[in-house]
Amino acid sequence: MSTGLTSAVTTTNRQQDLLQLEHLGAVLEQLGSRSVFVVADSVAYMASGAAARLRSVLGSRVVSMFTKITNPPMESVVLAIGGGAALDLGKVMNHLATQIGDPATLIRRKAGSALPGRPLIAIPTTAGSGAEATHFALVHADDGGMHLVAHAHLRPGYVVLDPSLSTSHPIPGMAAAGLGALALALESIWNIQANEGSIGYAHEAVKLLMANLENEFFGMTDAGRAALLRAANLAGKSADSVTPTFLMAMAGGLAARTGASYGQLAGALLGPLLEYNRQVGTIDCADLRGPHTVQMRFVRIAQLMGVTSPESIRARLNKMLGTLQLPSQLCELGVDTALALDVARTMPKSLYDTNTRRLKPQQVNALISGAI
Repeated sequence: MSTGLTSAVTTTNRQQDLLQLEHLGAVLEQLGSRSVFVVADSVAYMASGAAARLRSVLGSRVVSMFTKITNPPMESVVLAIGGGAALDLGKVMNHLATQIGDPATLIRRKAGSALPGRPLIAIPTTAGSGAEATHFALVHADDGGMHLVAHAHLRPGYVVLDPSLSTSHPIPGMAAAGLGALALALESIWNIQANEGSIGYAHEAVKLLMANLENEFFGMTDAGRAALLRAANLAGKSADSVTPTFLMAMAGGLAARTGASYGQLAGALLGPLLEYNRQVGTIDCADLRGPHTVQMRFVRIAQLMGVTSPESIRARLNKMLGTLQLPSQLCELGVDTALALDVARTMPKSLYDTNTRRLKPQQVNALISGAI
Protein backbone atom coordinates (compact mmCIF):
# COMPACT_ATOMS: atom_id res chain seq x y z
CA MET A 1 0.00 0.00 0.00
CA SER A 2 1.35 3.40 -0.90
CA THR A 3 1.79 6.30 1.45
CA GLY A 4 0.56 9.63 0.19
CA LEU A 5 2.49 12.88 0.23
CA THR A 6 4.82 11.50 2.84
CA SER A 7 7.84 13.30 4.16
CA ALA A 8 10.12 13.07 7.15
CA VAL A 9 9.38 15.23 10.13
CA THR A 10 11.51 18.17 9.11
CA THR A 11 10.07 20.87 11.32
CA THR A 12 9.73 21.16 15.08
CA ASN A 13 6.20 21.28 16.48
CA ARG A 14 5.75 25.02 17.03
CA GLN A 15 2.00 25.06 17.56
CA GLN A 16 0.48 27.84 19.60
CA ASP A 17 -1.80 26.48 22.32
CA LEU A 18 -4.90 28.42 23.36
CA LEU A 19 -6.63 27.51 26.61
CA GLN A 20 -10.09 28.93 25.91
CA LEU A 21 -12.22 28.98 22.78
CA GLU A 22 -12.74 32.73 23.20
CA HIS A 23 -8.97 33.29 22.72
CA LEU A 24 -9.55 32.34 19.09
CA GLY A 25 -10.74 35.86 18.32
CA ALA A 26 -7.30 37.37 18.84
CA VAL A 27 -5.73 34.76 16.55
CA LEU A 28 -8.25 35.46 13.79
CA GLU A 29 -7.46 39.16 14.09
CA GLN A 30 -3.75 38.41 13.92
CA LEU A 31 -4.29 36.32 10.78
CA GLY A 32 -6.45 39.03 9.20
CA SER A 33 -9.24 36.52 8.66
CA ARG A 34 -12.42 37.73 6.98
CA SER A 35 -13.90 34.27 6.51
CA VAL A 36 -13.78 30.92 8.27
CA PHE A 37 -14.30 27.39 6.93
CA VAL A 38 -15.48 24.93 9.57
CA VAL A 39 -14.93 21.16 9.40
CA ALA A 40 -16.74 19.64 12.36
CA ASP A 41 -18.29 16.55 13.81
CA SER A 42 -21.86 17.89 13.68
CA VAL A 43 -22.91 16.18 16.92
CA ALA A 44 -19.86 17.30 18.89
CA TYR A 45 -20.08 20.80 17.39
CA MET A 46 -23.51 21.34 18.91
CA ALA A 47 -23.26 19.21 22.08
CA SER A 48 -19.92 20.67 23.20
CA GLY A 49 -21.29 24.21 23.07
CA ALA A 50 -18.72 25.20 20.44
CA ALA A 51 -21.37 26.31 17.95
CA ALA A 52 -23.01 28.74 20.36
CA ARG A 53 -19.76 30.12 21.75
CA LEU A 54 -18.20 30.59 18.31
CA ARG A 55 -21.00 32.91 17.16
CA SER A 56 -19.68 35.78 19.23
CA VAL A 57 -16.03 34.89 18.55
CA LEU A 58 -16.46 34.84 14.78
CA GLY A 59 -18.49 38.05 14.73
CA SER A 60 -19.24 39.33 11.22
CA ARG A 61 -16.84 36.96 9.45
CA VAL A 62 -18.27 34.86 6.64
CA VAL A 63 -18.65 31.28 7.90
CA SER A 64 -18.84 28.26 5.58
CA MET A 65 -19.53 24.74 6.83
CA PHE A 66 -18.04 21.62 5.25
CA THR A 67 -20.17 19.48 2.97
CA LYS A 68 -19.08 16.66 0.71
CA ILE A 69 -18.83 19.04 -2.25
CA THR A 70 -17.22 22.12 -0.72
CA ASN A 71 -13.62 23.22 -0.52
CA PRO A 72 -12.30 25.97 1.76
CA PRO A 73 -12.66 29.43 0.15
CA MET A 74 -9.26 30.77 -0.78
CA GLU A 75 -9.18 33.48 1.89
CA SER A 76 -10.52 31.38 4.75
CA VAL A 77 -9.01 30.27 8.00
CA VAL A 78 -9.97 26.63 8.54
CA LEU A 79 -11.37 25.43 11.88
CA ALA A 80 -11.38 21.67 12.54
CA ILE A 81 -13.64 20.82 15.48
CA GLY A 82 -14.43 17.45 17.05
CA GLY A 83 -12.71 14.16 17.78
CA GLY A 84 -9.81 12.59 15.95
CA ALA A 85 -11.77 11.70 12.80
CA ALA A 86 -13.04 15.27 12.33
CA LEU A 87 -9.62 16.77 13.01
CA ASP A 88 -7.93 14.40 10.54
CA LEU A 89 -10.59 15.20 7.93
CA GLY A 90 -9.99 18.93 8.39
CA LYS A 91 -6.22 18.48 8.09
CA VAL A 92 -6.44 16.41 4.92
CA MET A 93 -9.08 18.62 3.27
CA ASN A 94 -7.11 21.76 3.98
CA HIS A 95 -3.93 20.18 2.64
CA LEU A 96 -5.37 18.69 -0.53
CA ALA A 97 -7.36 21.81 -1.43
CA THR A 98 -4.17 23.68 -2.35
CA GLN A 99 -2.43 20.84 -4.21
CA ILE A 100 -2.50 20.41 -7.98
CA GLY A 101 -4.04 17.15 -9.10
CA ASP A 102 -6.78 14.68 -8.31
CA PRO A 103 -7.15 14.15 -4.52
CA ALA A 104 -7.66 10.40 -4.96
CA THR A 105 -4.32 10.24 -6.74
CA LEU A 106 -2.56 12.57 -4.30
CA ILE A 107 -3.36 10.49 -1.22
CA ARG A 108 -1.76 7.47 -2.91
CA ARG A 109 1.37 9.34 -3.97
CA LYS A 110 4.55 8.15 -2.27
CA ALA A 111 6.39 11.42 -1.86
CA GLY A 112 6.79 14.89 -3.23
CA SER A 113 6.83 18.57 -2.47
CA ALA A 114 3.58 20.18 -1.39
CA LEU A 115 2.05 23.62 -1.08
CA PRO A 116 0.91 24.92 2.31
CA GLY A 117 -2.81 25.03 3.01
CA ARG A 118 -4.80 27.80 4.67
CA PRO A 119 -4.12 28.66 8.31
CA LEU A 120 -5.55 25.73 10.29
CA ILE A 121 -6.85 25.82 13.87
CA ALA A 122 -7.67 22.52 15.58
CA ILE A 123 -10.25 22.42 18.37
CA PRO A 124 -10.46 18.96 19.99
CA THR A 125 -13.65 18.11 21.88
CA THR A 126 -12.29 14.78 23.17
CA ALA A 127 -9.07 13.92 24.99
CA GLY A 128 -7.76 10.92 23.14
CA SER A 129 -6.40 10.91 19.61
CA GLY A 130 -3.88 13.76 19.84
CA ALA A 131 -4.70 14.44 16.16
CA GLU A 132 -4.57 18.18 16.81
CA ALA A 133 -0.79 17.92 17.29
CA THR A 134 0.26 15.64 14.43
CA HIS A 135 1.48 16.10 10.87
CA PHE A 136 -0.29 13.02 9.52
CA ALA A 137 -3.73 11.48 9.02
CA LEU A 138 -5.09 8.12 7.96
CA VAL A 139 -7.51 8.16 5.05
CA HIS A 140 -9.96 5.28 4.66
CA ALA A 141 -10.82 4.99 0.97
CA ASP A 142 -14.16 3.82 -0.46
CA ASP A 143 -12.47 0.68 -1.75
CA GLY A 144 -11.51 -0.33 1.79
CA GLY A 145 -7.88 0.74 1.43
CA MET A 146 -6.04 2.70 4.10
CA HIS A 147 -3.64 5.49 3.12
CA LEU A 148 -1.26 7.50 5.25
CA VAL A 149 -1.11 11.19 4.33
CA ALA A 150 1.83 12.85 6.06
CA HIS A 151 3.46 16.22 5.60
CA ALA A 152 4.58 19.03 7.89
CA HIS A 153 1.90 21.24 6.26
CA LEU A 154 -0.85 19.05 7.75
CA ARG A 155 0.03 20.02 11.31
CA PRO A 156 -2.35 22.73 12.60
CA GLY A 157 -0.69 26.01 13.45
CA TYR A 158 -2.96 26.63 16.43
CA VAL A 159 -4.72 24.37 18.92
CA VAL A 160 -7.52 25.29 21.31
CA LEU A 161 -7.29 23.12 24.46
CA ASP A 162 -10.52 24.15 26.18
CA PRO A 163 -11.66 21.43 28.63
CA SER A 164 -15.16 22.89 28.87
CA LEU A 165 -15.81 21.63 25.32
CA SER A 166 -15.65 18.05 26.60
CA THR A 167 -18.26 18.40 29.35
CA SER A 168 -20.99 16.88 27.16
CA HIS A 169 -19.09 13.60 26.88
CA PRO A 170 -20.17 10.86 29.28
CA ILE A 171 -17.51 9.62 31.69
CA PRO A 172 -17.16 6.20 29.97
CA GLY A 173 -16.40 8.03 26.72
CA MET A 174 -13.76 10.14 28.44
CA ALA A 175 -12.24 6.98 29.92
CA ALA A 176 -12.02 5.34 26.50
CA ALA A 177 -10.45 8.47 25.02
CA GLY A 178 -7.87 8.46 27.80
CA LEU A 179 -6.93 4.86 26.98
CA GLY A 180 -6.42 5.94 23.38
CA ALA A 181 -4.04 8.66 24.54
CA LEU A 182 -2.18 6.18 26.75
CA ALA A 183 -1.76 3.76 23.84
CA LEU A 184 -0.48 6.57 21.61
CA ALA A 185 2.08 7.67 24.20
CA LEU A 186 3.35 4.18 24.98
CA GLU A 187 3.66 3.23 21.33
CA SER A 188 5.66 6.41 20.75
CA ILE A 189 8.11 5.31 23.46
CA TRP A 190 8.88 1.97 21.80
CA ASN A 191 8.78 3.29 18.21
CA ILE A 192 12.07 2.62 16.41
CA GLN A 193 12.38 6.37 15.74
CA ALA A 194 11.83 7.32 19.39
CA ASN A 195 14.10 10.16 20.43
CA GLU A 196 14.72 12.36 23.43
CA GLY A 197 11.97 14.77 22.43
CA SER A 198 9.30 12.21 21.63
CA ILE A 199 10.02 10.19 24.78
CA GLY A 200 9.91 13.36 26.90
CA TYR A 201 6.45 14.27 25.59
CA ALA A 202 5.27 10.68 26.07
CA HIS A 203 6.56 10.49 29.64
CA GLU A 204 4.67 13.65 30.60
CA ALA A 205 1.51 12.32 28.93
CA VAL A 206 1.69 9.00 30.81
CA LYS A 207 2.30 10.77 34.13
CA LEU A 208 -0.83 12.90 33.65
CA LEU A 209 -2.91 9.93 32.57
CA MET A 210 -1.83 7.73 35.46
CA ALA A 211 -2.50 10.57 37.93
CA ASN A 212 -5.94 11.45 36.60
CA LEU A 213 -7.59 8.84 34.41
CA GLU A 214 -8.84 6.36 37.00
CA ASN A 215 -9.59 9.05 39.60
CA GLU A 216 -11.64 11.09 37.15
CA PHE A 217 -13.71 8.04 36.25
CA PHE A 218 -15.29 8.26 39.69
CA GLY A 219 -15.91 12.00 39.62
CA MET A 220 -14.94 14.14 36.65
CA THR A 221 -13.68 17.60 37.58
CA ASP A 222 -12.71 20.61 35.49
CA ALA A 223 -9.09 20.17 36.54
CA GLY A 224 -9.22 16.49 35.60
CA ARG A 225 -10.67 17.21 32.17
CA ALA A 226 -7.94 19.79 31.59
CA ALA A 227 -5.27 17.28 32.61
CA LEU A 228 -6.62 14.59 30.28
CA LEU A 229 -6.85 17.06 27.39
CA ARG A 230 -3.25 18.14 27.97
CA ALA A 231 -2.14 14.51 28.24
CA ALA A 232 -3.73 13.68 24.88
CA ASN A 233 -2.06 16.70 23.33
CA LEU A 234 1.34 15.66 24.71
CA ALA A 235 0.78 12.13 23.40
CA GLY A 236 0.01 13.64 20.01
CA LYS A 237 3.20 15.71 20.12
CA SER A 238 5.13 12.55 20.95
CA ALA A 239 3.61 10.72 17.99
CA ASP A 240 4.28 13.75 15.79
CA SER A 241 8.01 13.35 16.45
CA VAL A 242 8.12 9.81 15.05
CA THR A 243 6.57 7.85 12.20
CA PRO A 244 2.94 6.67 12.67
CA THR A 245 2.58 3.25 14.19
CA PHE A 246 0.81 -0.11 13.97
CA LEU A 247 -1.57 0.14 16.92
CA MET A 248 -2.78 3.63 16.01
CA ALA A 249 -3.60 2.53 12.47
CA MET A 250 -5.13 -0.79 13.48
CA ALA A 251 -7.44 0.82 16.04
CA GLY A 252 -8.36 3.55 13.57
CA GLY A 253 -9.08 1.05 10.82
CA LEU A 254 -11.29 -1.06 13.08
CA ALA A 255 -13.11 2.05 14.31
CA ALA A 256 -13.91 3.02 10.71
CA ARG A 257 -15.25 -0.46 9.99
CA THR A 258 -17.21 -1.13 13.21
CA GLY A 259 -18.26 2.19 14.71
CA ALA A 260 -16.60 1.28 18.02
CA SER A 261 -14.54 4.03 19.61
CA TYR A 262 -10.86 4.37 18.80
CA GLY A 263 -9.99 4.45 22.50
CA GLN A 264 -11.82 1.21 23.32
CA LEU A 265 -10.16 -0.58 20.41
CA ALA A 266 -6.72 0.80 21.27
CA GLY A 267 -7.16 -0.32 24.87
CA ALA A 268 -7.99 -3.88 23.80
CA LEU A 269 -5.02 -4.01 21.42
CA LEU A 270 -2.50 -2.41 23.75
CA GLY A 271 -1.96 -5.33 26.13
CA PRO A 272 -1.08 -8.00 23.54
CA LEU A 273 1.15 -5.62 21.55
CA LEU A 274 2.91 -4.37 24.67
CA GLU A 275 3.56 -7.93 25.84
CA TYR A 276 4.91 -8.90 22.41
CA ASN A 277 7.26 -5.93 22.21
CA ARG A 278 8.69 -6.14 25.72
CA GLN A 279 10.08 -9.60 24.84
CA VAL A 280 12.17 -8.24 21.96
CA GLY A 281 15.49 -9.98 21.36
CA THR A 282 18.59 -9.58 19.22
CA ILE A 283 17.21 -11.57 16.28
CA ASP A 284 13.90 -9.74 15.89
CA CYS A 285 14.78 -6.23 17.12
CA ALA A 286 13.98 -3.62 14.47
CA ASP A 287 15.55 -0.75 16.42
CA LEU A 288 19.15 -0.28 15.33
CA ARG A 289 20.07 0.78 18.86
CA GLY A 290 19.52 -2.82 19.95
CA PRO A 291 17.24 -4.78 22.30
CA HIS A 292 18.84 -3.49 25.50
CA THR A 293 17.82 0.08 24.63
CA VAL A 294 14.28 -1.09 23.96
CA GLN A 295 14.11 -3.14 27.15
CA MET A 296 15.22 -0.13 29.20
CA ARG A 297 12.31 1.82 27.73
CA PHE A 298 9.97 -0.83 29.08
CA VAL A 299 11.62 -0.49 32.48
CA ARG A 300 10.77 3.21 32.33
CA ILE A 301 7.18 2.43 31.24
CA ALA A 302 6.86 0.14 34.27
CA GLN A 303 8.03 2.98 36.54
CA LEU A 304 5.58 5.43 34.96
CA MET A 305 2.72 2.97 35.47
CA GLY A 306 3.65 2.32 39.08
CA VAL A 307 4.75 -1.30 38.86
CA THR A 308 8.04 -2.93 39.76
CA SER A 309 8.96 -4.60 36.46
CA PRO A 310 8.05 -4.76 32.76
CA GLU A 311 6.52 -8.18 33.40
CA SER A 312 3.86 -6.48 35.55
CA ILE A 313 2.81 -3.82 33.03
CA ARG A 314 0.12 -5.88 31.36
CA ALA A 315 -1.51 -6.83 34.67
CA ARG A 316 -1.58 -3.12 35.60
CA LEU A 317 -3.15 -2.31 32.26
CA ASN A 318 -5.80 -5.01 32.71
CA LYS A 319 -6.57 -3.64 36.16
CA MET A 320 -7.03 -0.18 34.64
CA LEU A 321 -9.40 -1.55 31.98
CA GLY A 322 -11.43 -3.19 34.72
CA THR A 323 -11.55 -0.02 36.81
CA LEU A 324 -12.67 2.01 33.81
CA GLN A 325 -15.17 -0.68 32.81
CA LEU A 326 -13.68 -0.94 29.34
CA PRO A 327 -13.45 -4.11 27.20
CA SER A 328 -10.20 -6.04 27.35
CA GLN A 329 -10.88 -8.06 24.19
CA LEU A 330 -11.83 -7.07 20.66
CA CYS A 331 -14.68 -9.60 20.50
CA GLU A 332 -16.52 -7.50 23.10
CA LEU A 333 -16.51 -4.68 20.54
CA GLY A 334 -17.92 -6.74 17.68
CA VAL A 335 -14.55 -7.53 16.08
CA ASP A 336 -13.86 -11.07 14.90
CA THR A 337 -10.63 -12.55 13.57
CA ALA A 338 -11.60 -12.26 9.90
CA LEU A 339 -12.40 -8.54 10.19
CA ALA A 340 -9.22 -7.77 12.14
CA LEU A 341 -7.04 -9.63 9.64
CA ASP A 342 -8.74 -7.83 6.75
CA VAL A 343 -8.01 -4.43 8.33
CA ALA A 344 -4.41 -5.48 8.96
CA ARG A 345 -4.00 -6.38 5.28
CA THR A 346 -5.11 -2.91 4.16
CA MET A 347 -2.52 -1.08 6.27
CA PRO A 348 0.52 0.50 4.62
CA LYS A 349 3.64 -1.57 5.18
CA SER A 350 5.40 1.45 6.69
CA LEU A 351 3.13 1.18 9.73
CA TYR A 352 4.51 -2.28 10.49
CA ASP A 353 8.10 -1.19 10.02
CA THR A 354 8.16 1.28 12.92
CA ASN A 355 7.33 -1.38 15.52
CA THR A 356 10.30 -2.08 17.76
CA ARG A 357 9.97 -5.86 17.34
CA ARG A 358 9.58 -7.03 13.76
CA LEU A 359 6.03 -7.80 12.72
CA LYS A 360 5.58 -10.52 10.11
CA PRO A 361 2.23 -12.04 9.05
CA GLN A 362 2.62 -14.90 11.51
CA GLN A 363 3.22 -12.51 14.42
CA VAL A 364 0.33 -10.26 13.34
CA ASN A 365 -2.00 -13.26 13.25
CA ALA A 366 -0.89 -14.29 16.73
CA LEU A 367 -1.35 -10.75 18.08
CA ILE A 368 -4.85 -10.53 16.66
CA SER A 369 -5.78 -13.93 18.05
CA GLY A 370 -4.55 -12.82 21.47
CA ALA A 371 -6.58 -9.62 21.31
CA ILE A 372 -9.81 -11.25 20.12
